[in-house]
Amino acid sequence: STNTGYGGYTKAVDWYSYGMVLYHLLMGELPAWSESPVVLVDHVAECSQTAVPLIKELLCVDPRQRPDFTQLRAHAFFRGIDWWKMEKCEVPTPFSPPVQAE
Repeated sequence: STNTGYGGYTKAVDWYSYGMVLYHLLMGELPAWSESPVVLVDHVAECSQTAVPLIKELLCVDPRQRPDFTQLRAHAFFRGIDWWKMEKCEVPTPFSPPVQAE
């Protein structure tokens, strides 16, 4: 369950959603539902050694076991990201498409 089980939602549901989006971005498809979350995430194994544990954590059935933002920032998947520069919008874009006036 993605909610608290007590009639409300926490930020953990947002991290679950982020796990779904990340899976879709990395795999190019939505996850196929299974009775076992392990089957779902094992499909990602060919993708990235750091993405697999991250997605497993984000898609954890128990919302209390999902990482918070501080834990996500420290995850190996995000190694090399300068979070301070990111927060200050000082990270250069990896791609800038050419823009032409009409």
